[in-house]
Amino acid sequence: MERTGFLQPERDEIRRGPALTPRLKKLADLVREGSSVWDVGTDHGKLPVRLLLDGKVRRMVASDIKEGPLESARATATSFGVEDRIEFRLCDGLGSEAPDLIDTVIIAGMGGETMIDILENARWVVDRKVRLLLQPMSAIPKLRSYLYSNSYTVFGEHLVRERDKIYLCIDASGGGSAESYSFLDARIGKYLIKGEPYRDYLRREKMRLEKELYGADGDHKTIIRTAIGEIEDMIRGSMQVAE
Repeated sequence: MERTGFLQPERDEIRRGPALTPRLKKLADLVREGSSVWDVGTDHGKLPVRLLLDGKVRRMVASDIKEGPLESARATATSFGVEDRIEFRLCDGLGSEAPDLIDTVIIAGMGGETMIDILENARWVVDRKVRLLLQPMSAIPKLRSYLYSNSYTVFGEHLVRERDKIYLCIDASGGGSAESYSFLDARIGKYLIKGEPYRDYLRREKMRLEKELYGADGDHKTIIRTAIGEIEDMIRGSMQVAE
């Protein structure tokens, strides 16, 4: 059949939805059945469309700070026939007022500091105990420290391998209590789930700390040395379990 205009998805693809990268698939897997979800920084809109076609959500909001990505998300939704089931918003972050019914917020592909800014300006996430699925690209120790210190509960941190990189997906919720944490907790995670990339993740973080050690001094240098030793113990422990 002759095709005109932009490329349409194949029939089988329409049934199952757009293909997701491993990190986006992990986020989709973590969404609970029947959730009302807000995808912040939706970009191409593949995740909201997939969640709808999989029947996992009862309401879907997709937002972006720029019109271009939001139009791309609309085009994705249109190509899969779900454009009328997604509420598209052009906005910065989440805003200070809570929307009706939203119980889950996804923020993926942004830096940890940007995520902190978004959450700081949306305290309703804590007040309403909204579920958070976060996939930070940078400043992860700072984001962890913020969650531990600001009434969020972290349920688990999932490692995902995508090509030659390892990404982290944090499953958390507002409405918890501030908790104490160590330097290593912020660096590695208190609630890390030991999946397939676990040992490689530990080795990566150990190498990063070893680089930081050269520029450190005083007490901070001692803290880093101690953390490196603890990570080495964790690596050895993971190897013994594998045997």
